Amino acid sequence: MSSPAADRARVADLDAQISFLERSLSELQSEKQLVLERLYSYKYPVLTVPTEIIAEIFIHFLPSYPVCPLLLGPDSPTLLTHICRKWREIALTTPALWRAISLLDSVIHGVDHDKLVDMCHTRSRCLPLHLHFSWIFAPAHTAEFLASVVPHRVRWEYLNLRYLPVSHLHILEGPMPLLRRLDWLSHLPTATKFACHEAPTYAQLFLTPLPLGA
Repeated sequence: MSSPAADRARVADLDAQISFLERSLSELQSEKQLVLERLYSYKYPVLTVPTEIIAEIFIHFLPSYPVCPLLLGPDSPTLLTHICRKWREIALTTPALWRAISLLDSVIHGVDHDKLVDMCHTRSRCLPLHLHFSWIFAPAHTAEFLASVVPHRVRWEYLNLRYLPVSHLHILEGPMPLLRRLDWLSHLPTATKFACHEAPTYAQLFLTPLPLGA
């Protein structure tokens, strides 16, 4: 059994070990702080590249316009905003990255499509646009979504609509002065009409009917 003298000796020994460990911890923390200060002062070569060159690299990272990359996921302009703060700022202020917008319900779901597209319209500033939308799951808010993008139709240069219900097509009618091509894949009744007013550059219209039951 332990005696009071043995316990006092053990406490003294433990105090000595604790003091030693505390000094060691303090030294390690000081060394860590010095290393961090060196890291913070280090300029990574990639961060010294001029903003204009980085923006040009970003543009070449995406498919050449008017090809539409997906708005989210790999090979998307959104991916470029996830690298670091500086690159995010450059990506968000490079309009050419946001002029081709592709939203496919079969790939993107559980997100606010209206908010995403509105952000892209803002980020692309005044550039002509290529919009590629798919309503394969026929979301209930299709009419509201179309109404939110229609104010920007004067900038539409290419428009690709997949599975858009015929009943909603009239929402898109109106002036499209820059429109060059319209692709529409849907169940098309023979009496379907679509009016493209004030579209002097309008050159190609592709209406692809789906077989019944498709």
